[in-house]
Amino acid sequence: RLLGNRPIVGMLAWKSWQMGMLGQGSALPGADKDQLALIGKHNQLTGKRAFYVRPDYLKEFPGLDEHAAELDRADGVADGRWRGHDVLEQHDNPAWVEWQTDAIIAMLDREGYGEDETPDLFFTNYKPTDIVAHQHNMDSPEMGDTLEAQDAALGRLVSFLDQKVKDYVIVLTSDHGNTPPPTRSGAWPVLQGQLEEDANAHFGVPDGESLVRKTSAAGPFLNNQVADAMGVTAAEVADFLNSYRMSENYAEPELPEGYRERGDENVFAAAFPSDEIGAVMQCAFGTMRPPQEIEA
Repeated sequence: RLLGNRPIVGMLAWKSWQMGMLGQGSALPGADKDQLALIGKHNQLTGKRAFYVRPDYLKEFPGLDEHAAELDRADGVADGRWRGHDVLEQHDNPAWVEWQTDAIIAMLDREGYGEDETPDLFFTNYKPTDIVAHQHNMDSPEMGDTLEAQDAALGRLVSFLDQKVKDYVIVLTSDHGNTPPPTRSGAWPVLQGQLEEDANAHFGVPDGESLVRKTSAAGPFLNNQVADAMGVTAAEVADFLNSYRMSENYAEPELPEGYRERGDENVFAAAFPSDEIGAVMQCAFGTMRPPQEIEA
């Protein structure tokens, strides 16, 4: 708005939750419709018409089938599969990376990003390595191939900007890393459904209700309504989790190979209510500031 809507602002990304990078488009008073393309099924690039505009040529952007066919043939057999997986079933391989990069370069070029003295903004995210980590793990050959493809994609973008724009800044960031598979780390992969079931049984929660609203990698989120009705505190749930063992988190009588002698080990190194994070930080580091700030 400060520049009278002269800057071109756009994004080509994986899912709608990435729109936080782009902003509110014309929903912001005095602003115009920013350009938006979201990767959908197969070769579809969708948009949100109310406050954004998607260039028409991106609706069914070509090239994905060609990239998929090339990847398919890389193992010497044209069978629609790559490393044993359907090439187009998941967004988890170099074909998707290359197709997305084609679309980004087309959008930057055809929409005239960087062609005048007014700074433009363009946002993207590459989702495939995240999906590979969930589907195959960070140590997999799929991860190596896909990460290499993303590195090459960055090189393609830099080369395009060098030739077409010349005066530009790239900001490269990542929202999180991945964890190694339990075969390497030795960690127990927490069965969150079993954890919820065991917590409900431990505290005597009636059938049809649950003390746990949602489970996540950070731990369970409590259903405060049920907890209050049961008279269960977050501290009591933390006490339960601090004594929760591997053998209890597995429904079968014998743990999987590699864990059979570890049934008495605790699932969690530590569990505590979220409102005690400050005290935990104070205890661990002598300050309530995060450790990375202390090191800095």
